[in-house]
Amino acid sequence: MSYLSIKEMSEKWGISERRIMRLCQDNRIDGAIKNGKVWCIPEETKKPLDKRSKIASYMDIQRRVMVANLNTEIGYCLLPLLEKEGYIVEGICEEKSKIDIRKLKNVKILKTDFENQDTLEKMLRKTEQYYDGFIFIDTDKSNETFIRNKEWLVLQFVHKMDVESSIVFVNNKQNSKVKLEAKLAKKSKEKNGVRMNALNLDILNGSKIIINFEQMAEDVCSLLTGFKNTTGMALTTDGGCLAFNEEGRTENLETGVFYRAIDFYFKNLNKKSHLWCASTMLEDEWTEEPLEMNFRVANLEAAYLRS
Repeated sequence: MSYLSIKEMSEKWGISERRIMRLCQDNRIDGAIKNGKVWCIPEETKKPLDKRSKIASYMDIQRRVMVANLNTEIGYCLLPLLEKEGYIVEGICEEKSKIDIRKLKNVKILKTDFENQDTLEKMLRKTEQYYDGFIFIDTDKSNETFIRNKEWLVLQFVHKMDVESSIVFVNNKQNSKVKLEAKLAKKSKEKNGVRMNALNLDILNGSKIIINFEQMAEDVCSLLTGFKNTTGMALTTDGGCLAFNEEGRTENLETGVFYRAIDFYFKNLNKKSHLWCASTMLEDEWTEEPLEMNFRVANLEAAYLRS
């Protein structure tokens, strides 16, 4: 294999030597090696695509998204949705947090301490040069150090994006974080116009609740991809939250809420599961409404799996 110098590649590709030097330093030129202070590039290496150019949008390039706190219930449900949209998904996780390797198989995971600036900087150096999306899923942390480092981290990713990119915040509660997002959105607009939207989770506390994380993940994905000209969009969701009292009962449920709850349980069954349901509805009271039809189909599918 023959190698060419940066000067020779500059003449061949028609771009400056300084630009090629930067591409070598960023590991964006396949096969480039450094011999002392001199970079050597394989003669047959193809010119890297300039992602700053609009032509990039017409090329076969996979989009990349980073998800902070990917190892959460929302993150696990979000992963297949993002992959279906054509994204390469990477994740940032707390150093001491638990990760379900089975659910994050083949995903690049970077561990860090969100309250340690030095650790964040080391982690950031392992990220790629360009991202099409960034999602920050909040955890229980809300101290000043965490919020300050969160702001810093988001702005670092803003520098890795362009006007076609999008950032989504997933907030545990509607509180002072809204002011932080407004501050970040203003700085982003001054920099390059990256879109910033939020999903605010209004969920009851307590152990006797069920939450539809799949629906939440769908909302996050929509905020990332569906609002192309919107910054400051904020959706509030209860995540299909259903609470039980000490006797294991819920309040009287509306028709739609009832069927969503039943559907949630069906989706979490396997062949060894048992679910008992009692209905007081008479045969002639059934209708052909979509919710009821889906419920009946789910029953038939469950019966088929048990057979």
